[in-house]
Amino acid sequence: MRSTTLLRFFAALAALVATPAFADYVIAPSGGDISGARLSAQLADGDVTLTAASGDVVVADTVNWSAHTLTLSAPSGSVNVNAVMTASGSAGLSLETDASEADGGVVMALTAGGFTGRVDFTGTGQSYRVNGTAYTLIHTLAELEAIRPASGAITGTYALAADVDWSGAASQTPLGTLGGSGRLDGLGHQLLHLAIPGNTDDTGLFSSADGGAVIRNLGVRGGSVSGGGWVGTLVGNSSGVIAHVYSTADVSGTLFVGGLVGFHQGSGSLIADAWAGGNVTGTGAVGGLVGTTYPGSAIDNVWASGNVTGTASSIGGLVGTADLGSTLRNAYATGNVTGSLEVGGLVGYNHQGLVEHVFASGSVSASSNSYVGGLVGHNETGAGGSVSDGWFASDTSGAHPDNGVGTAISLANLILALPGGFDATVWANQNGRTTPYLKSLPGAVYVKAESASAADAQVYTPVITLEQLQAITDDLAGHFALFNDIDATITRTWNGGAGFVPIGNCSGGFDGRFDGLGHVVGGLFIHRVDAICVGLFGGLGIGGVVRNVGVDDGAIAGGIAVGGLVGYNDAGEISNAYAAVAVAAGESGGGLVGFTTGNVGNAYATGSVTVSGEDAGGLTGGNRGVIRHVWASGPVTGGGSNVGGLVGLAMNGTVTDSHWDRFSTGQGDGVGVVSAGANVSNITAVTSDPAQSAAANYAFMQGAYASLDFGGTWTAFDGTRPFLQGEWQTTLTNAHQLQLMSLKLDAAYVLGRHVDAGETGRNDGTAANSNGMWAQTGFMRVGTDGSRFLGSLDGQYHVISGLTINRPAIDSWVGLFGKTGGVIVKNLGMAHVSITGTQEVGGLIGLSQGAVVSNVYVTGSVSGTGAVGGIIGAMQGGSLSNAYASADVSSTGPYVGGVLGGNAGNLHDVYATGSVSGPNAAGLVGYNADASGGLIGNGFWNIDLVGQGVGTADTAGGLSAGTAGLSSSRWLSQGPVATGLWNPANGWVPGYPYPVLNGFPYVLVLAHGAHVTQGVPAVTVDSYSVVDQDGNDAGAWVDGAPTWFADPGLAAGAVAHVGGAGVTLAAAYPFHQLTYLGAGVVQSSSTANLTLTLTQGSPDYVTYGRIVDYVVTLSNSGSATATGHAVQASFGGGADVGAATWQCIAGSVEAACATAGNGPIDDAVTIPPGVSMTWLIHVPVATATQAGTLDFEFSAEGLDPVVDHATIVLFRDGFDGVQDTILAR
Repeated sequence: MRSTTLLRFFAALAALVATPAFADYVIAPSGGDISGARLSAQLADGDVTLTAASGDVVVADTVNWSAHTLTLSAPSGSVNVNAVMTASGSAGLSLETDASEADGGVVMALTAGGFTGRVDFTGTGQSYRVNGTAYTLIHTLAELEAIRPASGAITGTYALAADVDWSGAASQTPLGTLGGSGRLDGLGHQLLHLAIPGNTDDTGLFSSADGGAVIRNLGVRGGSVSGGGWVGTLVGNSSGVIAHVYSTADVSGTLFVGGLVGFHQGSGSLIADAWAGGNVTGTGAVGGLVGTTYPGSAIDNVWASGNVTGTASSIGGLVGTADLGSTLRNAYATGNVTGSLEVGGLVGYNHQGLVEHVFASGSVSASSNSYVGGLVGHNETGAGGSVSDGWFASDTSGAHPDNGVGTAISLANLILALPGGFDATVWANQNGRTTPYLKSLPGAVYVKAESASAADAQVYTPVITLEQLQAITDDLAGHFALFNDIDATITRTWNGGAGFVPIGNCSGGFDGRFDGLGHVVGGLFIHRVDAICVGLFGGLGIGGVVRNVGVDDGAIAGGIAVGGLVGYNDAGEISNAYAAVAVAAGESGGGLVGFTTGNVGNAYATGSVTVSGEDAGGLTGGNRGVIRHVWASGPVTGGGSNVGGLVGLAMNGTVTDSHWDRFSTGQGDGVGVVSAGANVSNITAVTSDPAQSAAANYAFMQGAYASLDFGGTWTAFDGTRPFLQGEWQTTLTNAHQLQLMSLKLDAAYVLGRHVDAGETGRNDGTAANSNGMWAQTGFMRVGTDGSRFLGSLDGQYHVISGLTINRPAIDSWVGLFGKTGGVIVKNLGMAHVSITGTQEVGGLIGLSQGAVVSNVYVTGSVSGTGAVGGIIGAMQGGSLSNAYASADVSSTGPYVGGVLGGNAGNLHDVYATGSVSGPNAAGLVGYNADASGGLIGNGFWNIDLVGQGVGTADTAGGLSAGTAGLSSSRWLSQGPVATGLWNPANGWVPGYPYPVLNGFPYVLVLAHGAHVTQGVPAVTVDSYSVVDQDGNDAGAWVDGAPTWFADPGLAAGAVAHVGGAGVTLAAAYPFHQLTYLGAGVVQSSSTANLTLTLTQGSPDYVTYGRIVDYVVTLSNSGSATATGHAVQASFGGGADVGAATWQCIAGSVEAACATAGNGPIDDAVTIPPGVSMTWLIHVPVATATQAGTLDFEFSAEGLDPVVDHATIVLFRDGFDGVQDTILAR
């Protein structure tokens, strides 16, 4: 019976991951089909195959394995690797893709900073296969050079297992021709310092590539290639497929010279998802990416940023000559182009090629002034050739001749919106902050901040990962743009606990340009208490610029000149920036900047500042530059006299038009000490003291900040401090960005990760907790009566935790969204909310007018005075599905429900389990407007908590079929999971008593060995465990111990689902759901329940004739006596069976067993309830035994036997050693 129950139980566990969530198969930390951690654990036990139902396999999480083979199968798609996979030891990788894909369907994610997806092979004897073809793995330069043939073409298939440094190459010549069956897969690795000198034709890493050859997923970092004609970094003359590649090497030659490929020709030849950043020089037919494209060739999704110089004709920023029948789509160039004639910013000479969806931004000059254009120098149409949807910047530095080919556009307008004909699924522009770039290949851009003075604008390199951010330390004069928010939490483990290495220092500051584009670096950790110039940027040099960036939720500690964003600003510029991190310094510490001699404007700091010595300020410790239009609110303490709420010491320079919070900083002076020569003016105090909430300078009112520009730079909402408008994003990762959705109510938003919104409720009125962005009223809802939310929000299976709204007397339409139109809100968790309003109050939406809401949940508390619901206050049209609320809901008004306060829409596949209180409280819906379209189907609530499902309805009842109130125990037998209505295929994780939503992170409390008795709700278990959704131990994630229960009404012999209660998630895990899972066979109330255990007590070493002792216990935890139960014990191997002895200890006077005997045991025993019977068994090792095993087995009727096999080792001295291996107990 026990084994049957366990089979059912583990089948239920397997069902949790049995059905992929999407057509793609996604490996991701959350929201996918499996996480990298779970996959890595499975690979430790054996081979694993993952298959995409009809799309791609996407690897978006780190995977590590040291043995066995991982097979990723996408028979009708590609395998897209967006994270690092590490195969060590003997681990192998096999990929199955759509073989018709030109690139083979193997894609490593690539950006301007290099690959973010990669496969490392670090072991020996490993295997890599694609569609059954084995690749030879290359680890070293010697192995790479070994593929160079003595004659003929290279026909093998090869892959780089690691980066390879070309320095020291035995031969600085091309590897040869890559034949039609040849393949080189870089797997996201780089070839470093490539050097191929000379002046011969057909020069590159490969001299040529035949039709059918494939080069993919390879980067060339640094170095140079030179030759005669047909010269490119990767290939001189290519007829093959080149995809997902890049080069930063410089290239020079005569004719047909390109940054990547010299000559690109032939039907089926393709260059896709590629970029080149090196400078290119030649005579004629010279291009930043390709020298010449020939009939039948195609180029798609590419860009080039290097400068291009030619002395003759056909010189282009991307392509020198685009010949008849070739195609060039979705491409751009930013480099400057110089030639004699036929010179263009993108293409020098378009000889009847097809060019579309392209732009160029570099300067263009031709010494002959013949055939020169900002986009195309000479455009020869005919035979299908054309240029369409082509654009060129008209006002960046240098000349941009308009020859009528393409459309001239200012840099500001090129940034403002995607140009006509550009597909928004292919192109992006950081919400109007950059020039267009390819979504699949983020590349070089100009930024909005420089568009007003376009002639001085610079080209920026995208920063997408934390590693790329850290790598800026290697290029302190570069120009960088942050393309997304970065989670830097892992820096706590970097460098032995010292954390992130500051970018630049006191002697070598960052003197390039860094534009955060409104993005945030979160969780940054730096602990370098003996260092000077410490911050995200340690030193900012003369001319250095840092702007449009935030740093939050981190901790930065240093010695001297320590700031949340910049340690020492040495005549640089900081603008449109903020820091909300804890700063600790020995001297010169500030919330934003440690010490500044440059410009700081339109910035703020809210983090605490603690300085043991002199110069402590909420914004900066010391100033000798210009500071204006800033504010600070973080608590400030210092060990000296130079302590101020805004600036510690104003040595000279200017501090003006700025504010500090006297209450939260704890400082009465905005500037601690003003030295002679310093200009300090218009520095005004605000206060967050709740006793002063009616004052004109109350910190959470816009009017208190008269010196700030709320027209174009700043914004504020009722009950908030000022935000920078530049913080607004469509991908949301923090509470600031949630609030700023109010700036654009019709945008499409997504959550980029879990959002801790706890700051919205942290203000308790004390100075210590008043430095944040929100007053005690908390978050200001998004969308109101006059300006509804009309956009969309896809949570992407992330969770917002701790959102607080405390407006019990002032606001109607209260929730994350106050009032919405027909929007889409989906895949969103709202955990631990605390929301209070008046009319139409919900945990997610106050008043929904046509919204379609699905895959959402709410936990916490929701209250108001009118229509109040756990998820939505009132729903007028639209729908709510696949949702649950586990929130305590209350209202003093008549319409209050666990899910909806009022419903005139379609509510289905939902449940509620929280308490509901009010005049007419209902488990599901307070008021259901049946006559106005209010529909309810497959809705469930806990009838133990709330007696009715609908409080009031237009017609009697208001509930449809499939909707029911269930007691806690009935959820286990009649609930939607128990009946099969909800399952993983339609979005639910089986759990008892209540299921949770698949896709979101969750914790399972698992019952092992459940003992269920008919008619008794309480259940005992042998043990329990706690795991996360990947099956990993999560015992440390929870508090409390579970109590278990089952439906007491089930018949004996039935399999009962076992539910639990009493366990809560620890505070460190606010983004997880929790449920329970277990099963047991229902025993009759007068049924025995036996368990069998074995203890083996042999000594470490024995001689012949020594005795091995066993203790066997048979226990009855049931409610009836086990009568006549058969038991047997047998001995084998080296046992002296005849000399074995045993005795039985019955355990009570009512129990019965044979008291003692010799040899095997064969008995029938009687064991009353609550009694344990014990056998003491003594087995000698036979004196004639050679090395072997001593075998023991004890069985009881209806139970799995307990078995012991002990290995006997014969030593040279004649002694036997016993090594115990208990295989089953």
